[in-house]
Amino acid sequence: EPADLADLPPYHHFADHDVVAWRSGWDDDATCYLFRCGPPEGHAAADKLRRMKDWTMNSGHVHPDIGAFWIFAGGRYLAVDSGYTARKFTDDHNTLLIDGAGQGVDGNYWVYRGWPYARFDAARIVQTHLADDVGYVCGDFGAVYTPADKPLTLKLRRHLAMADRFLLVVDDMNDTAPHGLTWLLHTTTDAPITADGMTFASTAGPARLVTYVLSPEKVIADIGPTEVLGGTAPGPGTLETRGHQLAIRTLEAAPRQRLV
Repeated sequence: EPADLADLPPYHHFADHDVVAWRSGWDDDATCYLFRCGPPEGHAAADKLRRMKDWTMNSGHVHPDIGAFWIFAGGRYLAVDSGYTARKFTDDHNTLLIDGAGQGVDGNYWVYRGWPYARFDAARIVQTHLADDVGYVCGDFGAVYTPADKPLTLKLRRHLAMADRFLLVVDDMNDTAPHGLTWLLHTTTDAPITADGMTFASTAGPARLVTYVLSPEKVIADIGPTEVLGGTAPGPGTLETRGHQLAIRTLEAAPRQRLV
């Protein structure tokens, strides 16, 4: 129902596409987070796909960013994605890589073609707690890294605790086989990332994002430019630099991994 903005809660779970938006308030200086953990065309599309036998999905505009988060605070974007590209890579988004590999047909224009939609429909938000002072969301998305000819054994959950001054991200992976995890963060062109041990900082105007690695004690961290294959249509794309990337990798492959 129509209502004044001030009377609406500054947070919501959009259940079909499984997107959570949480703000610390409606004021101009509010801290804002987004988290996406749903299929490319929503959960309702799975039933339509079964009923409409002549429907061919075209998810060309959708990127492999399931499990990704975005941060806006102090009037500036602090954690972003890399924009529209001709070839779409999971590596361009604030989500995870498994053994260095991304989601779906990673690196294609249509990254969701050729896999059964059920694999992507399995990605979903499984728990939320949204309140004025803090938001919590948990997403399950291990299936989007598992091709159709492989059994679904990989379990991957991302927990986010969202507050005015901090975002806590906990990633839990569990499988019968060992894997390495890579955690990704992207910042804007005018906000380079600097390192002091396992503390990483990025300043965008009056806003500042500081990233701490809480666990495990030893990881591998790489900082560099975000290089994408840009373009607005299918094709090889044009190599472009768009902002900065922080990639944090576990030292060894293991059946169970936790990154905090």
